[in-house]
Amino acid sequence: MQTSLKPYIIAAGLFLGSIIVYLPCLSGQFLNLDDYQYVVDNVEVRRPSWGGVRRFFEEVTHPTTVAGYYQPLTMLSLMLDTRIAAADVPHPFVYHATNVLFHALNVVLVFVIMRTIFGGMIIPAIMSLFFAIHPVQVESVAWISQRKTVLATFFALAAILTYLHYGKRRKYHLLAATFVLIVLGNLAKPTLMLLPLVLILLDIWPLKRPVLRALPEKLPFLALMLLTAYVAWVSQASVGLGKPVLSVGQLPKWLGLLSYNLMLYFGNIVWPMHLSPYRSIPTGLSIDHPEILLSMAGAIAFAAAVVTSWKWSRPFFVGSMGFVVILLPALGGVQFAASCVADRFLYLPLVFVLLSFGALIQRLSHVRPKDTTTIWVCVVLFAMPLLILTRAQQQVWANTRNLWLHVQSAVPELPKANYNVAIVHYVEGDFKASRDAAAKAVEADPGNANHHYQLGMALTHTGQPDQALERIRAAMEIGLGPSQNKAYIALAEAFIAMGDIRQARQAMQHAETLGVDSPRNLARVGRVAMSQAKNCELAIEYYRRALSKDPSILEIRHELVKTLHKCNRPRESLLEYEEYIARVRQMAKDVSRLERAAQRYRETIQEAGDRTKNKSEQGTRP
Repeated sequence: MQTSLKPYIIAAGLFLGSIIVYLPCLSGQFLNLDDYQYVVDNVEVRRPSWGGVRRFFEEVTHPTTVAGYYQPLTMLSLMLDTRIAAADVPHPFVYHATNVLFHALNVVLVFVIMRTIFGGMIIPAIMSLFFAIHPVQVESVAWISQRKTVLATFFALAAILTYLHYGKRRKYHLLAATFVLIVLGNLAKPTLMLLPLVLILLDIWPLKRPVLRALPEKLPFLALMLLTAYVAWVSQASVGLGKPVLSVGQLPKWLGLLSYNLMLYFGNIVWPMHLSPYRSIPTGLSIDHPEILLSMAGAIAFAAAVVTSWKWSRPFFVGSMGFVVILLPALGGVQFAASCVADRFLYLPLVFVLLSFGALIQRLSHVRPKDTTTIWVCVVLFAMPLLILTRAQQQVWANTRNLWLHVQSAVPELPKANYNVAIVHYVEGDFKASRDAAAKAVEADPGNANHHYQLGMALTHTGQPDQALERIRAAMEIGLGPSQNKAYIALAEAFIAMGDIRQARQAMQHAETLGVDSPRNLARVGRVAMSQAKNCELAIEYYRRALSKDPSILEIRHELVKTLHKCNRPRESLLEYEEYIARVRQMAKDVSRLERAAQRYRETIQEAGDRTKNKSEQGTRP
């Protein structure tokens, strides 16, 4: 094999291997964690238009397409996925496929960067392999909403590569390309704001340029850094984020928080056995707490190693500082996310850890080509556990149920986890489990209206409608935001469960006035009327009202069929069943099984009618 072909073959192998590793992601679902905000319920993404594109870019200080985040390129890429899918109802496959594709491209870029720095094939291949398969990467790849992370990293890695070439060739078009790529990266995800500082670190090593002499060319980059930081802060402030977690007067606690988060991130890289998008923080952040004390000791030891490494290992200094610089916005000093400790924030910083590790291998081993077998045996021994953990972690992100049950097991006291687990159980029909989880969420965070609302809905279905009314009213008093009007549907359900049909109708009239009497909401009321109140007439009424608004919703029609059957109205049930079959046939689906069932149903009705007729005739004989 010609030496010139080896890099291309290795790059192709890494690209395809990365896709194979993440094949399970392609069957993943939309998650009840931002995916609905980003795609499913996002009108601009679901209905691609130039007006939507303009809105993505124009809403800088007060983004509304995704509240608080100015990320126009990310939203544009999701819109393009919708255009590619060309489907009225979004399917998660194409969005997952794009995430996996960007991850594979990023792996190749890491390989090229490592090859530019270290030369050769072995170290670049090993480092990019670990970037590809490390379990901390799963959150960014398997979660559709993290398109911003894989997309921004693509531009960031390309910027690093062009700057490395600029440092060697001094071609100013490469410096201009670096600037443009950093701009694009920040338009995908604003947490890349500190990337210009990494360029200064690259001047130290591997470029070995005079840092002070190279500073003037960085002035446009530093101006860009200030601008992007301002945009990120203002956009986050529009939704109440972007504020310091602790005040200046709480400096010891602030240092404890940063130390704890930093050590937690290192722990996730070294021992990725307990990964979660949400993590708990020791209460009080006091130095008396053993975890905080150990974290601060670890952070001090790390800082000492970095400072002294200026003399004994510039690669370790640059890699460690690059890791901290890129990770700094996510270390918890400023609140810009529900959880400031999450695996997704390690996606790009991992490159700098691998940079230090690669330099260490190069320095210690100096292995000749004929000795590479030992290296690859060691790589396989390390890679296999990571691959197993990565595949397992993809199952966590496969659907909403797996995700929130995993988070609940990792952080049992987290209100958000218990709230979402309550929703999962409610959708599955396990209302007692939903009630218990929602009660934990209310206990931990009684000021959250959604927690009260979910508990109220679960209580309605567990035979406690009076308590349900109390919780729903509490939720409305606190304020449910965009869901405030829908609370009237929940009130109607609770009144029906109590048998107070008059007040239930009044609540539904409010819902109708407010425009929230959608077919599915009407069907909800019909479902409760049947399951809790055993009120056939009311249930049938609301199912029919739902179908009058949208006759095409098959599951509602099927529920009406079953309700009519349970309410001993077989002929009406058969008519609705035949309509159901006709609509299924219009969808070009096989209805032979349904028609056989309908025929058996007709025969049963006929037999029942014959028996009734015979009894009537016998009763009239003299």
